[in-house]
Amino acid sequence: TDTARAEQLAPTITKPAWRAQALAGLAQAVAGTDPDRADHLATNVQQLTRTATDALRQDAALAGVAQAVAGTDPDRAEQIASTITDPGWQAQALAELAQTVAGTDPDRAEQIASTLTDPARQAQAWAGIARALAGTDPDRAAHLAITAEQLARTITDPRQQAKALARLAGALTRTDPERAEQIAE
Repeated sequence: TDTARAEQLAPTITKPAWRAQALAGLAQAVAGTDPDRADHLATNVQQLTRTATDALRQDAALAGVAQAVAGTDPDRAEQIASTITDPGWQAQALAELAQTVAGTDPDRAEQIASTLTDPARQAQAWAGIARALAGTDPDRAAHLAITAEQLARTITDPRQQAKALARLAGALTRTDPERAEQIAE
């Protein structure tokens, strides 16, 4: 398969941070179909990042690994996210973790989302949690969507705000299509 070939080629990447990023991408690619392999790749990435000197690539790789293991081992994903030194990458990893665990543990998802300080990442997390809960707890999802919209409207960068509002509109399409349309306009 392509992922097996990529895994064979990864050791030829000489820079540890770049190799870690490649392996993190592989872990994400196989996480849904082969969680044990994703876990093994995640361990390799964590080991590689200890020797990497490119901190930004290291953090990007760790964020990817956190996302890859979030569905099967959210505790490990949260632990990995806590080791990320770049605030942006850490916030991204935590926002994605919150969205991933929302369907099975919405209280934990909300707890993770509430730790975020960047409005764009907060809005992302709250919108994702609202999407996950829309089918099972529409009242709670609606409340979270309001929170996500309020946060999105505080984002000063027009592109970031548009992205956050588009994400929220997508989250609302099933439960409140009229509101989704209003937000999208």
